[in-house]
Amino acid sequence: CSSMEGKLVAVLTTHYHSDHSGGNAQLAAELPGLEIVAGEMDADRTPAVTRRVRDGESCCFAGLRFQCLTTPCHTRGHI
Repeated sequence: CSSMEGKLVAVLTTHYHSDHSGGNAQLAAELPGLEIVAGEMDADRTPAVTRRVRDGESCCFAGLRFQCLTTPCHTRGHI
């Protein structure tokens, strides 16, 4: 991460499968204060989550606003 020019402030983990959440714990260890976001229905199975979001909830990261939409097809809590 140190060779990158930007600052990583948040990770939006769309679902708990390891190919989407496998780096969360390492990123959290290397970047104190990093916000790791997951849908409330998958959060218990997603590594290093610091924030749970619900369907329709708005989030703001690095000045950008996102609206979370639950899409429970791939996993029960997919966002």
